[in-house]
Amino acid sequence: MFYINKSNPIKLLLSVSLLALFNSQPSFSAPPKFEILHLFGQTTTADGATNPSWLIQGRDGKLYGSTFDSLQSETSGTLFKIDITQPQPTYSNFLTLTGNNFLHFNHFTQAKNGHFYGVGLGRGVFAGPEFLFKVNTSTRPPLYNELLSLPTYRSDAIGTSELLQGSADKFYATMARGGNVFDTGQGLTSGGMIVQIQPSLQDPAKQVKVLHKFNYVNGATPIGGLIRGKDGKFYGAACNSGKVVNGSVTPQSNGILYSFDVSKIVPVFKVLHRFNGTTSGGCPQGVMQTTDGKLYGTTQYGGIANQGVIFSFDMTKPRPVYRVLHNFKNSVAVNPRGKLFQSKDGTLYGSTLSGGKFGLGTLFQLNLANNKPVYTVIHTFDGTRTGRYPQVILAKDGNLYGFTQSGGSFDGGLVFRVKLHTQK
Repeated sequence: MFYINKSNPIKLLLSVSLLALFNSQPSFSAPPKFEILHLFGQTTTADGATNPSWLIQGRDGKLYGSTFDSLQSETSGTLFKIDITQPQPTYSNFLTLTGNNFLHFNHFTQAKNGHFYGVGLGRGVFAGPEFLFKVNTSTRPPLYNELLSLPTYRSDAIGTSELLQGSADKFYATMARGGNVFDTGQGLTSGGMIVQIQPSLQDPAKQVKVLHKFNYVNGATPIGGLIRGKDGKFYGAACNSGKVVNGSVTPQSNGILYSFDVSKIVPVFKVLHRFNGTTSGGCPQGVMQTTDGKLYGTTQYGGIANQGVIFSFDMTKPRPVYRVLHNFKNSVAVNPRGKLFQSKDGTLYGSTLSGGKFGLGTLFQLNLANNKPVYTVIHTFDGTRTGRYPQVILAKDGNLYGFTQSGGSFDGGLVFRVKLHTQK
């Protein structure tokens, strides 16, 4: 117990300070903890899965992902599950494709009915480069089915994004190729499309409906897919843009941000921002919307060192405001890929495929407190132990989960967790 001497102001101040110190609870943030949850490429496992390509969190809180290949079936991939709801996460395989059809899972989403719908690559039932598949999770084992072929510009052109579910069984996606064809002077190319996919329709000609064609003037090569904004509109990014004269195009790695309103009888497409390829960045990698209504994203190129930027786009203002929040440079972390994620405290998280001490990718955070963004690398990948070329998501438990495309002890990639819990 402290005795407070009120007759001496200095002793009073010191006594009050000490009292506050000893009666306060310690407040600190534990440093992020990197954990490996599963190593791919092990020949001793039943599936022999290798080279993960996708990861999401299901409605049941568990992680679901895909691998591009399997050591047991070198031409096909697998679907796997990691139960992170248990104190010790457990890995299990729940679907392995077999045969010589070169079937690979690209990405997928869980629909409102609990089933998985996604995009596969290879010569499946429809003998096309991309197809829509469904995994019925109500059966044991889960039932895999190829639903329809997805249109492409040519057989070697792929690029259908993650599916975004609308009403009923309608899905929306972007396609990096397809639509209008242009001559670049070095060959033909196409600008990409926004499509509506409705596999329940009996007429194959109506299952995929083109809603918008990119023409370089309004952007081209949409990547990162679509998000649904708080206003109900879709938002997205296109990596390229360009000038078109007499059917010939001069492509530029600048890109655009756009909105797309499907609530209208005729969907309305609007360019929100044009990147200049230099100071404001170039080739945006998609967007996300935070609780304050702003759009945030990254660009692969542009910025001070031409190694990408993190940006915000404030649509809440009468005149929208674009702002560069961070320039990637000096190989600390460069060329970000994928979307950003926001934690409950407002901090943004993301990944880069390059940079870091070993040049094999990083995880980073951007603290937005007090409108003064502070950038920090929270993990750098070393290739052999922690893998290389990461992608990451933020789960409901407040931790980061992700995978590396290769590397790890068996050089088949891995799934990891980064604990971000703050102790107070």
